[in-house]
Amino acid sequence: MFYRPYRKLRYEIRCIASLHPLLYDRLARLKEGDADGPTRVTRHTGLVIEAFPRSGNTFAYFAFQSSQPECVRVAHHLHAPAQLVRAAHWGIPALLIVRDPLDAVCSFVQREPVVSLRQGLRSWIRFHRSLVRHRHHFVVATFDQAMTDFGSVMQRVNRRFATTFGVFEHDSGNTAACFRAIDERNTRLSGGVAPDESGVARPSAVRNAAKAVLKAALAVDALAALREEASCLYHDYAVQAGEDAGIAQT
Repeated sequence: MFYRPYRKLRYEIRCIASLHPLLYDRLARLKEGDADGPTRVTRHTGLVIEAFPRSGNTFAYFAFQSSQPECVRVAHHLHAPAQLVRAAHWGIPALLIVRDPLDAVCSFVQREPVVSLRQGLRSWIRFHRSLVRHRHHFVVATFDQAMTDFGSVMQRVNRRFATTFGVFEHDSGNTAACFRAIDERNTRLSGGVAPDESGVARPSAVRNAAKAVLKAALAVDALAALREEASCLYHDYAVQAGEDAGIAQT
């Protein structure tokens, strides 16, 4: 009876804590374990890759590591603004991936149905709004840029931070290899059982079919103000991503 409200409250507390580096660092230590799993930023980190959940973080991480001659210490998958704030303060190369808020929230709620659409939209806004004053300390890429031309994204990172990271060759073979590695990791973590399609970190026809229903629910008048705020934030970040990539914006 109390399990669902408890999980909603726990999620809200975690989201608020993730805005504050000192507080979140203590929580992040509890999530570390799997070699390719959530990893907090330290002074020894080579690169930070972060995003709101369901925004391409997993693909970006595997694409990046597959392109390096040796493993790089990457802070990733905590979905915490604090990661990028710390990177800015310490001068560590960092990449923020930003996805259209409606797509990101729908995908997230599919994976975490205990979170309401309103709560998910508020969280998306809070995540990105908290980073506005830091955003010129990291490279911004849109979800589409990361998922279709991650090599160009990493070229921007190298130019911005004078790094020499390997650049992903974004062809069908390398992309398929990344998705296989993601599926293998998910199967390993689930004890050899194929993961539920609602939660896999790759394109899924099952999720796409259900997403239309959630998008319709997000279109109600009661969420109009939140949608507008999220849309304005996304536009600003997308413009920065376009400017970083040398793309003219209209």
